[in-house]
Amino acid sequence: MKTAWVRLALVCVAAMVAAIAVGGGTAGNGQRNGLAKFDAVPGPGRVTYGENIAYRAAFTNSGTSTFQKVTFRMRYPYIEKGTQPYQQANAPIEDTCPTTPTTVTLSNGYKEWACTFGSLTPGTPPAEQLVVSVVWQVPTPPDPSVNCPTGPGNQPGCLVSNGRWTVNEGLNDQADPNDAFPPGGADVRAVMLAAGTQSQEPKEAGGYELPNNCTDPLGQGSLRTKQVVSLDNRVSTTICLPSFDPSLLDPGIAATIVESDSSAGSWAQHPYLGTSTVCIAALGVNCAAEGNYTPFPFTLALPVKYVFRISSDALKPKDKIEQVYHAQLGAQPQALPQCPSTNQNGCYTAINEVKQGKNKFWVIEAQAPGNGLWGW
Repeated sequence: MKTAWVRLALVCVAAMVAAIAVGGGTAGNGQRNGLAKFDAVPGPGRVTYGENIAYRAAFTNSGTSTFQKVTFRMRYPYIEKGTQPYQQANAPIEDTCPTTPTTVTLSNGYKEWACTFGSLTPGTPPAEQLVVSVVWQVPTPPDPSVNCPTGPGNQPGCLVSNGRWTVNEGLNDQADPNDAFPPGGADVRAVMLAAGTQSQEPKEAGGYELPNNCTDPLGQGSLRTKQVVSLDNRVSTTICLPSFDPSLLDPGIAATIVESDSSAGSWAQHPYLGTSTVCIAALGVNCAAEGNYTPFPFTLALPVKYVFRISSDALKPKDKIEQVYHAQLGAQPQALPQCPSTNQNGCYTAINEVKQGKNKFWVIEAQAPGNGLWGW
């Protein structure tokens, strides 16, 4: 799985964090300098159509003068594909702005979201003085069955937003680069992953999950890969999150699913079926390579529910699925006991083969207090 994550990170490096230290000129007797950050959640910049994506911005006054009218501004995320005008997201569904945010319609017709903080005295980098998160629903392009991996010039990711912090006269002069951090703003790009039964994307999913308390793991769940399984799509993964307490700065959590066809290894009963790796990151943390992020601390009392669908045609003759294996981050996978159980690694509730028309597949229902690697 680490190979898959390295590949994604390399492809999507432009969609990760933009951190810029910028000198902005003088104000009175002081020097205007600022450290600005702007990134997309979940990472590495891959999100499923119709799911949520969050953008997290932070700012520190690293100069010697007090800033006035500090404002964070970001373009409504838009799909940079085809011809203009590009399709934009609707208004944010949630934000952590401490004041009432506003929307400005720019001269080119696109929209910009703005959150005003007021004055800001000099800080001490790298400590973040101001942080704001904005949650948007990812727009669905005209053809939702195809990934949108690139924009003009083959730039990685066709979902784009531009974010910048402005200070002092920036409130009334949006085009002035002398009071913007960074000048012109920073573009954050994300690959959009197709969804649905006709999707050409069978192995990945990503989204920013709000505390909605999923109750139907056998349905859409909170996040899922393509649920129709076949020889070409051997495994489908659905995760169903219980409700959780958000923070003042982070209203939701990043979640991703990456399935692999690579052999699971000797620990699995059917290693040729591959694996599924799930990331459910802690508040304020982005998903990353397995073992390189902090997971959200779910519990045995409030576990994550999982449903795996595996095509019967993918199994070797006379093979059956009788076990599910799970390892929380960095550990060796172990066979799970049947629920109810106090096993800290989780348990399974059902393993059954079902038939829908001509299609036969196995349905594995499990639950665990964490995420990580799964096999069968």
